[in-house]
Amino acid sequence: MKGRETMKVVVDSLQIAQNYSGLGRQVLSIGRELARLPEDVSLELRCAAETLPLLSPAFPARTAFDTPIARARPRLRHPRIEPDAIAE
Repeated sequence: MKGRETMKVVVDSLQIAQNYSGLGRQVLSIGRELARLPEDVSLELRCAAETLPLLSPAFPARTAFDTPIARARPRLRHPRIEPDAIAE
């Protein structure tokens, strides 16, 4: 007989920076609320490694943490174009 399947809740906060504001506070609030879910619901927080120490205390002890990137800052930068380089 197959065991009871659990639900998995993943909170993706990869864009939350170390100096977070409104969205960061929202993630902290979500983490605290997840403690009310049944124990058979698995939890995962995906965040930048730099924000893990800030966000993880708000999440239940059973939460798995995934830090696929070091920092939340943009990883793609466009080259700077000087105004005099633009042809008229």
